[in-house]
Amino acid sequence: MQAELQTALFQAFDTLNLQRVKTFSVPPVTLCGLGALGACGQEAQARGVSHLFVMVDSFLHQAGMTAPLARSLAMKGVAMTVWPCPPGEPCITDVCAAV
Repeated sequence: MQAELQTALFQAFDTLNLQRVKTFSVPPVTLCGLGALGACGQEAQARGVSHLFVMVDSFLHQAGMTAPLARSLAMKGVAMTVWPCPPGEPCITDVCAAV
């Protein structure tokens, strides 16, 4: 009887905890290192992507750091919309303003 009660309690807790599950999706591919931005066009094309939304720190964008990405995507026919976010880590209000 105690084992049945314990099982029932655990099932109830599991059911309650399922309501609190959050999803964090990781991209299927992470490119890093020298030339990584130049490889993004090929990766996007291979996945059938036709348009990318890129949120980037405004300082990095102004410094030209998105240019290699833009070239790579353009060579593969992938459009890109850049949203240079305010300095610092983007917060939810930044994301909502961008979309």
